[in-house]
Amino acid sequence: MGYTPRIMVSLLILVLLTSLMSGCWDRRELEEQAFILTLGIDKGTIEGSYLWTFQLAVPRQLAGGGGGGGGGGRQNPSTTVSVEATTLFGALNLLNSFIDRKANLMHAKAVIVSETVARNDPVPLRTIGRYREVRRNLFVMVAEGKAKDIISAYRPVLEQNPAKFIETLVLTSSFTALVPRTQLQDYLNALESKSVKATAILVGQTGGLAQSKRPNPKVTAPFLPGEIPREGGSPLEIIGVAVFKGPKMVGKLTGTENRFTALLNGKFKRGFKTFPDPLAPGKSLVLDVRAGSPPVIKVDLKGKRPLITVHLSLEGDILDIQSSVNYTRLDMLKQLEQFTEKQIATQALKVINKTQAMGSDIFGFGDIARHSVTTWAQWEELNWTELYPKAKINLTVDFSIRRIGVAYQPPKPGV
Repeated sequence: MGYTPRIMVSLLILVLLTSLMSGCWDRRELEEQAFILTLGIDKGTIEGSYLWTFQLAVPRQLAGGGGGGGGGGRQNPSTTVSVEATTLFGALNLLNSFIDRKANLMHAKAVIVSETVARNDPVPLRTIGRYREVRRNLFVMVAEGKAKDIISAYRPVLEQNPAKFIETLVLTSSFTALVPRTQLQDYLNALESKSVKATAILVGQTGGLAQSKRPNPKVTAPFLPGEIPREGGSPLEIIGVAVFKGPKMVGKLTGTENRFTALLNGKFKRGFKTFPDPLAPGKSLVLDVRAGSPPVIKVDLKGKRPLITVHLSLEGDILDIQSSVNYTRLDMLKQLEQFTEKQIATQALKVINKTQAMGSDIFGFGDIARHSVTTWAQWEELNWTELYPKAKINLTVDFSIRRIGVAYQPPKPGV
């Protein structure tokens, strides 16, 4: 019985405390928000200004999808508006003067800057990350042409949600390796790093079969946006890499070259790779290539030039043999492995040399090199940015064929 007053007093205190709770004074109702799905940045008409393009979700279309019972066509789940201002926040202020909901960046999936802005220092990319609504997992893209045109043109084909469409398109790189999965945090970290340079995803619009710049599509994905020979689907193409040196873009790599970039920085998982048939000119063979183990990289700074030693361990399966050559024999398998090793080593070395010409170490070799010095002052004095273009590269590849497919021997045409 002695505990009853104590319990009653405790309950009374709890009741009084609940009256002091703040509740939802800072709530933001969903129906009062205009959610920005994609942000575009182009050069403005006035010096120092930018053209900010916002792709805004249309909630009723995202939720219900387009045609009603009357047989109307599919409605657009987003709308696009552009505002010219010197900063993102100035553009948001102007946007909220003619959009009937408060603009919100919390659900944005990508930021796209035009190549013109990227090559002349994309200042907004370095500053927008301070705003709490801007998530660091935004995909960073560089548009061939204007970002406004890219955002206005692309329409989902299999997805209703444009934000999900752009996200899914980038995430397919896990099994194609045609683009880097660069997010805003990756970009910002690389800008501050003295050992690795930044990259971004290249995006553009299709040129179609008639305007394709590549007449020979036999080799897989040696393309940049707008060069894929195709018809149908979304006009948007995401393929290739924008390479930065410091804050400015200095060059591009194709989709095929990004595969070797992924191999060298340890991010490659697997992908279909087409090779010329070594014993049948004009024919191709296809292998399902995957990483057997992480790349082994060493950097020696003792000589006049840095020596970068790279060893790649890969494996794969035979998927397609266009010729009648029987590569399933043990001796032929060994020959095919040696040929594949040489092909991969040659192409990977070309990609490294290309980035050396740009003066941009996008592979992170500098992260290995800085372990050769003992203090940060010594690392800064070393100046890896100046050393990397002079580095000598020693690259080797081990490739093993694990499976030959479900057909033991290639079919032989009947007489």
